[in-house]
Amino acid sequence: MTTVQVIVANPSDWVPSTNVIEMNVSNRRSRPSPGFEYEVRGLLEDTLYRVFIKLEQTDANKHKYYKEQNSWFPHCVATKKEAIFEEHEAGLQKGEYWNEQVIQFKNLFISTKMHNSGAMVVESLRRYRASISIQNENGQAIEFHDPSQEFVTKSPNPTKRSAKKDEEMEPAMKKARTCEVVVAHDDQHTQQFDNRDGYYDWQYNLQPEAHQIAEEAKENVQPMGWIQEASSNLLEEDRHLLSDFFV
Repeated sequence: MTTVQVIVANPSDWVPSTNVIEMNVSNRRSRPSPGFEYEVRGLLEDTLYRVFIKLEQTDANKHKYYKEQNSWFPHCVATKKEAIFEEHEAGLQKGEYWNEQVIQFKNLFISTKMHNSGAMVVESLRRYRASISIQNENGQAIEFHDPSQEFVTKSPNPTKRSAKKDEEMEPAMKKARTCEVVVAHDDQHTQQFDNRDGYYDWQYNLQPEAHQIAEEAKENVQPMGWIQEASSNLLEEDRHLLSDFFV
């Protein structure tokens, strides 16, 4: 009797950063990351087989991440759903075909809702176990599970694009914390503020406009002719009264 062996072909992708692998899911179709890749040895070369990926919930709980422990733990009770299956896109093939290549589910997508184009529907914040099921042409199946292939589903972190979109949807007073806004403007002054960490640094431009400088220069021009004439008509002891008009 031939012994069938199945190993995970990408074990380095299944090393968790917490107590369990985290897999992002949303209501959009997305490829699972890490991916499901296997190497199979020992199938009868002339026998036909189908290969399936199987996902099943490990318990009847939703899970929550606890930052202090850097771990996921059961959080609240939830209904445990039945296992779901997805067949490999190659369909029915001889054992020789499966023995000679890495089995990759390239056309596998997951989502939290159904799609017309097909996806394995999973729930967020649930813990799943992945298995590979091999079924021969007579309907007899053998199943393999590697303990490393358990994961918790979670929502992805916001991307820069979505964060920018959220910012655009906020009211003006909830915009970015650093901004510069013109709040007053006339012919003489420009008033601005710079908001850094909640502190408003008001800045005033108090320099007069160019046309104002020119007008003031005209007003300050002294009529030197009549001052000199008036000075000649004053007595010597009174001429000091006009000394301020001479440089």
